Amino acid sequence: PDKFCYVCGQYVLEKQRCDINNAINVLYFQYFNREIQHQDKNWFSHKVCTNCYTVLRHWSKGKPEYMLFSVPMVWQEPTSHEECNFCLYNLHSFNSKN
Repeated sequence: PDKFCYVCGQYVLEKQRCDINNAINVLYFQYFNREIQHQDKNWFSHKVCTNCYTVLRHWSKGKPEYMLFSVPMVWQEPTSHEECNFCLYNLHSFNSKN
């Protein structure tokens, strides 16, 4: 799960991921008016992509930057393998060079 951004839900290369910390929690709440949840669960992403983090940070400083979406990724506990968001991605041949 930590290969995906908690905010946008996209696959993110390792060098473009940041850990969710208190600052990101505050920015996320201010922007979306909802809290980051379930960080104690292993099936939730615990990372944010640098793009989402940068947009949130610039927005909080009054710069006219906005997400390309109005509702963040909604994470739910999968009840079966077919519902697993991470299992739907084919990442076997994906790397930073392609």
